[in-house]
Amino acid sequence: MSVPRPLESWFDLHYYNVTVPGKFFRQQLRVTRNSFNRILNILGHRLVRQPSRLRDPLPPEKILALGLYRLGHENSYVSIGPSFNVGKATVVEAVQDVVEALYEVRNEYIKFPETEAETLAATGTFAELSELPNIVGAIDGSHVRIKAPKDNAVDYFSRYQQHDFIIQVVVNGQKMFLDFVCGYPGSMHDARVLRRSSIFRKAERGEILSAPTVHINGNELGPYLVGIVHIHLAPG
Repeated sequence: MSVPRPLESWFDLHYYNVTVPGKFFRQQLRVTRNSFNRILNILGHRLVRQPSRLRDPLPPEKILALGLYRLGHENSYVSIGPSFNVGKATVVEAVQDVVEALYEVRNEYIKFPETEAETLAATGTFAELSELPNIVGAIDGSHVRIKAPKDNAVDYFSRYQQHDFIIQVVVNGQKMFLDFVCGYPGSMHDARVLRRSSIFRKAERGEILSAPTVHINGNELGPYLVGIVHIHLAPG
């Protein structure tokens, strides 16, 4: 027995109503209405679907909202559906479409500084955050929990006593992403992830983090990244 759906979802009611408080909008999608519209302008043409004989396609704004809601709240596909007046399969497809669209444009918006001007702009974002000079970015890693994979499950079992994979990111002083790598098994050491990343190889070749330099006590200090060193001591 199918359960009747409401005629309109909260998104249909509130997205087109500019009098709805911005705080409510952000609580739902984890972005402001202005940010949502900017993302829609970038991804909208990638989210357009063709009409079928059975039903009209979802508009790009609703597909984007479904994707952002899933990414922002991690609710199950089943529970998200009724909130948007759609079925589970529609939610799955929408989330996949949004993730794929974001992945397609990643290199346009996530760029590590390469020229001296770009590097100088990045160091400027830390000017009021730290007394350390010439910082380009802050680097750290995170473990994303997953179900144990069928193959090589032991490789994905991390020091956190769970199966996960690693994400390594670099951000500037404004918390904007400059670089990322992801997918390495959770058991891999952070240093090894770094050595396998493209920014490490580029730095080794002198393609990045080479200029401008600053003079400290008679020494030249080039641009660099800051991070937290995790030390794990064995008991006893």
